This record gives sequence, structure tokens and C-alpha cells, in this order.
Amino acid sequence: MLAEIRDLEARVLGGVGVADEGALRRAIARLAEGFLAHVAEEDSVLHPAIQAAFPTGRPTLEALRADHAELRLMLHTLTTLTRQLPSAARDEQIQVVLRDFVDLLRLHVRREESAVFDVASRALSSEEAAELERRISARPGQDPLPGDSPGASKGTPT
Repeated sequence: MLAEIRDLEARVLGGVGVADEGALRRAIARLAEGFLAHVAEEDSVLHPAIQAAFPTGRPTLEALRADHAELRLMLHTLTTLTRQLPSAARDEQIQVVLRDFVDLLRLHVRREESAVFDVASRALSSEEAAELERRISARPGQDPLPGDSPGASKGTPT
């Protein structure tokens, strides 16, 4: 997904990608699909487990969820813009929204690495981490498994 973002960023922000409307639409659609599946897994599996293990981390997780909401909105905006007739104004909007998306995503990944993944590596037992990995990989991009609820307590599936 990150390689796709870098490629899209280079083409669109470099001013050459907007000329190929079909490729732009496909790239945005693939980006949205991969990103939305990724954040759905974080929001439904990883973040609830971290919050249960480390309740004082709630403000950090709320900020990350707010990032997810903003990034989803940006992807929706990009999708909507690519469905409009090409124009200089539309192409400029695509460039601005894509640049904002890329910037926020980079910041979000850094925050996630320092806050969530660091805390998870220290707060979760190896068994809990393995269970999270199983739950995330069991049905990628789909609804959580039965019993996977945001209110699930640490180490005990609901």
C-alpha cells in the first residue's frame, strides 16, 4: 500500500498522473480499499486490545481514531473528485487533498509506531499478541470475527 501511495504521489503531485484518468481512479480505489481494510482491523481489533491492556492510553487511541476518520474523508473526497469532469481546478484539488492525505498518513504512522506498537509490545503478553494477529489475519478486510467487540476485555474473547 505504501508503494502505491508513493507512486500515486509522485505521478499526481509531479503533475503527470492526472492526465491518465483511468489509472488515477484505479489507484485511488486500490488505495482506499487497502487503507479502509487496514484501519477497520486496527479500530475493531488492535485498538480495543491496547485500550483494555493500557487504559490510560485512551486519549492517544482517540487521536489515532480521529486520524482514521480524517483519512477516510480525504479518500472519499479523492474518489468523488476523480468522478468529476477533468479541469484545472479539479486537478488542483486532487493534488491538494492527496498531499494532505500523504502528510497526515505519514504523521499517523509515526504516532502509531511510537504509541500503539510500542505499547502493544510491552503491554500485551505473547499469547495476547498472537491472538490479535490471528484475529486480524483470519478474515482480512472483513468484519471482525464473532466475539470480536470493541469492548472485549484483555485476554478474554467475548
